[in-house]
Amino acid sequence: MLDNLTPYWSYAVEGFNTTDIVGEELIIWKNGCCVFLYNDTDVLEAYVYTTTQNWDEAFFEKIFLHEAMGPHNQKIKKIWVADERSLIIPDKLFLGEESRLWLKRLHHIGPDDDIFDNKIPEINTHVVYAYDSKIAQLMKRYFNHLQVMSLSRFSLSTIADLHHEGSVANLILLQNEALLSVTNSGKLLAHQTFEFETVENVVYKIALIAEKNDFDPLLIQFKVSGIIENVEEFALDLKAYFKNVHIITGDKGPILQLIKQIIQCA
Repeated sequence: MLDNLTPYWSYAVEGFNTTDIVGEELIIWKNGCCVFLYNDTDVLEAYVYTTTQNWDEAFFEKIFLHEAMGPHNQKIKKIWVADERSLIIPDKLFLGEESRLWLKRLHHIGPDDDIFDNKIPEINTHVVYAYDSKIAQLMKRYFNHLQVMSLSRFSLSTIADLHHEGSVANLILLQNEALLSVTNSGKLLAHQTFEFETVENVVYKIALIAEKNDFDPLLIQFKVSGIIENVEEFALDLKAYFKNVHIITGDKGPILQLIKQIIQCA
């Protein structure tokens, strides 16, 4: 546990041996971070920290410094970033550096911001993304050997398994931020990372996508997961608007189930 930071949510397997640990990963978004350790079969320890400020440099530096200098630093495998400024490009159109420049035409990219890309082989696309330059510099300082991955890479990789003739929405909830992927008959219609405060924010997004792509939003099948404690409550609120809402959960709850799925994503 980090000094001077109280976890928003925590989990630990009692009495596990440090020799059991095979990996550690971090998920970061604009006002939060999830740190988790795992062995070959299960999550051993997980902590979620949040802050009121977006991309708070001091907040993230505390976490990065602790993990980089901690006893498990050689076990760190990846850092997943919830990217707000991103572009999904089919493999056939991806042109490396030139494709990264396309992102600047759609989003404000500062002169110091780094642009990254990850391949998503499950759906034959790339995600090109940028995030706060100060946090990117911190990550280079403490984790210059690590693989940085877009959380969209994980979210979009899962839609290949959503075999459904109708419309499907895959929703991942973070603290005040969400990733939403919408498919119809297996075809990707939209992918967005956005701020949210209420269920109605998500309902509005779905309504716009449905109107643009000519399908009935009331019949959409929702898959809901997240790294917030009230995933179940949010899903129940969605049921007031949509007929088919499914919480992706496991024996130990939706947060751990989502972490397990992220670990399995190459």
